[in-house]
Amino acid sequence: MIQLQLEAIEKKYQNTNIKNFNLSVKYGEIYGLVCDDYDTKKLLGKIITGLAKPTKGRVIYFSRKRKHGATHHLRRVGIATDDVYFYEEMSGYENIRLYIDAYKKRLNKLDTLSMNARIEQYFKLFNLMTSKNVPVKKYSQGMRQKLKLIRAFVIEPRILILDDPFVALDPVTIKQLIQHLKFLSRKKGVSILLLTTMATFLDTFVDRIGLVRNETLIDEMTHEELKFHQQSYLAVQSEQLPYLLTVIERKLNIYDYEVVNDTTVHIVENLGRLKTLHKILMDEGVHVQEMKYGFDSLEHFYLEKIGE
Repeated sequence: MIQLQLEAIEKKYQNTNIKNFNLSVKYGEIYGLVCDDYDTKKLLGKIITGLAKPTKGRVIYFSRKRKHGATHHLRRVGIATDDVYFYEEMSGYENIRLYIDAYKKRLNKLDTLSMNARIEQYFKLFNLMTSKNVPVKKYSQGMRQKLKLIRAFVIEPRILILDDPFVALDPVTIKQLIQHLKFLSRKKGVSILLLTTMATFLDTFVDRIGLVRNETLIDEMTHEELKFHQQSYLAVQSEQLPYLLTVIERKLNIYDYEVVNDTTVHIVENLGRLKTLHKILMDEGVHVQEMKYGFDSLEHFYLEKIGE
């Protein structure tokens, strides 16, 4: 079942011109939309959340067509974008409490959890409990990003719209966020759309990926299809990299490789020869710290796709 759909969207704003843009996010799906520039991503976000009216086409939530300006469906949509603002003089907790009050009736029908308990569980999840009573004007960029995510999650949405959710977050919080997104989609059936210009992390957990180039959706694939297209490699790490390269060229006739840094090379040719390669390197006196298989990152795949 499709929960969110962009149907033949067209919109021109300043230097951004979106034409015939189609997109759908299914029930319980995590969809990552990778845009090649900030302006396209921002305009798409505004159209999806109702802040900008498309010249043509329409945005459909929960398989129901609505007129522009209708907002009732947004009570079930959690939004964390650049267009989310807070009252600077109020604390983080006060901001969220003020926001959640508008959803009290709906949330009380879902379970018996009190508003305060509901808020605190998300402040704990994002490790903001010690700062919950601090005015937002004193929050760092990372703390503000966490507060945006809390605001999106706390209303128990059926759809999540997240704009670059990993920006300014520390590695521990990123890991927790990914785990929670997977929990929401797999266990709660929440449909999640991630808008981003950075492909980092996406290929590790999203169900589908859309690639945008010049305001156009140029490709769309499932997680499995992406892995199929991503180039596999054998990563070899050695402090003797120049000698290692000489050996693999002269002894193994391998020339299809990429030097990643001063100690690591990615070999993309004859990947099934791991044992043979390791033995030959040892026989030739090359000390290998590590050998392991891997895939090119989504960023690498995307840059190749758009010819950058």
